Amino acid sequence: MKKNEAGMTFIEIMVVIAILSAVSAIAIFNLSRGTNAYVAETARERLIQELRSARAEAIARNALVEFRMVNTNTFETNLLTNNGSISSNLRVPFQLVERNNDIVVRLNNFTSNNSVIFDNRGRVTNIQTGRNQGSIQVRGTNITTNIAIYNTGHIARSWRSNNEE
Repeated sequence: MKKNEAGMTFIEIMVVIAILSAVSAIAIFNLSRGTNAYVAETARERLIQELRSARAEAIARNALVEFRMVNTNTFETNLLTNNGSISSNLRVPFQLVERNNDIVVRLNNFTSNNSVIFDNRGRVTNIQTGRNQGSIQVRGTNITTNIAIYNTGHIARSWRSNNEE
């Protein structure tokens, strides 16, 4: 190459492209982790909202109300008779997220593995004996969040952790 010509060699261009590719890969990885965390956090907030609504229905109707997990992504709220059978569906079942594989929801420490039952005073009636709280675990791709549900009916956000494996 002559001294008075301006420009870059092929090797210099390839080095710049390699650096840009590495930076882009890191940015995309971090963006996808943030999106997964957002999906899990949004799902947790939606569940808290629906649980609080079911509790309010139980108090307002002076009756038993069940918040039931139909599958890991679909939930419904039912009015129960005194013997525990479903009297009517209070709301249309809803899906937590659009794709079933985005999150996994698990209920812990309830006598029924798929429902939370509120009585006419807003207390939870189906927490396992010897426990004062149950929990709902919302697990996303790289994050786990929890909802604590106390036998008094109090519903609270609980811990959040990254699922680094």
